[in-house]
Amino acid sequence: MLGAALLALAPLAGLQIMPKVYGLEVGDGRMASVARMLLTAHLFVIAICALFGIVQCAEHFAVQSAVEDYQAKAGKDDNVSSGALSGALAVIYKIGGPLVLPVLGFFVVRAGIQGNNSGILQGMCIMNGYCVGCTGCWVIQCIWAFIFMLEQKKWLEKGTCEQDGFYHPDTGMHEVEDYDRQDCTVAKDALHDLMGIWAVINILLAILCCCNVIACSMGTAKANEAHGALMQQQVFCGVPRMHANGLAQMPGQPGTIMVVGQPVGTQVPMGQPVGNNVPTPDPNAKVQS
Repeated sequence: MLGAALLALAPLAGLQIMPKVYGLEVGDGRMASVARMLLTAHLFVIAICALFGIVQCAEHFAVQSAVEDYQAKAGKDDNVSSGALSGALAVIYKIGGPLVLPVLGFFVVRAGIQGNNSGILQGMCIMNGYCVGCTGCWVIQCIWAFIFMLEQKKWLEKGTCEQDGFYHPDTGMHEVEDYDRQDCTVAKDALHDLMGIWAVINILLAILCCCNVIACSMGTAKANEAHGALMQQQVFCGVPRMHANGLAQMPGQPGTIMVVGQPVGTQVPMGQPVGNNVPTPDPNAKVQS
């Protein structure tokens, strides 16, 4: 309530309230809008990368568990793989990896805005362009994963759990110690269903990557706009400059300079009266009667 009252009275008192953008006081409305959209774009990228990494990590462990159970009960086969990564390494690679650059980029952009550093913002414009290309590659990877899982699903459909082991027309009979036909069937069906579910989820991940392409593209455009504004001597943060008349000039706004000088004209000697020329009476003159 008190804050709203101060904001309402600020214009009457001649005060300039600077808008805050993620903790930074930006002294110009247009520059504040550019800074807000640029930092928001980077936050969207962080959120999308975090969600993408969590889903990828869940997919990895779910598929890995199902594949290991299938291989234990139906026999090992090179056509069905759970991936080389396991445990903490998978978490670091699939969650930590995608988050490092976006989080670092957010704080670098914020520092560039706070310091009015055009070089940093130009560099982030290039990095955001790299983000667009890299995320586009992930879209292709997700589509490939969708196709791969559908092929794995079709491969499993051709195999059968026989009395002596798992048989597949392409690879023959797979014998396992302590083989149980019912356990083999359960493991095969569980992996078959899981492949179908994660194939669909990979399409959703591809759509999520497309959203990330949009966020990175907006970050590229706004970083370029911010760099251009700084090259035009506008600033995001800083103390307002003062005019000669005592009014504050906000950063990024043109100012007017008033020069106070002396009038140029006819020089008038000091003590010389200016006006009608009246003769001075002579004290020795005789008075005529």
